[in-house]
Amino acid sequence: MKYDDQIIEMVCVCGHGRLIDPPSRSSAWRFGYKTEINYNDNELFCGGFTTQWKVNKGKCGVCGDRYDGKRDNEWPNGKYA
Repeated sequence: MKYDDQIIEMVCVCGHGRLIDPPSRSSAWRFGYKTEINYNDNELFCGGFTTQWKVNKGKCGVCGDRYDGKRDNEWPNGKYA
């Protein structure tokens, strides 16, 4: 087999994001709304891959919080709800 003219490319995407249009409750403070400041508003990813899939068997809090942890982003008792 000849491999001289072939390119093998591996890509890894590890992203963070936040809802900005319209802004989520966790990000609303960034747009001038009088809400609690959540500096971790780009980390609502269910606790990460291992936590979501290996610990919680694919479960995630409704608003992206850990399923088995404190849910600061959920109504009615969440700090950012």
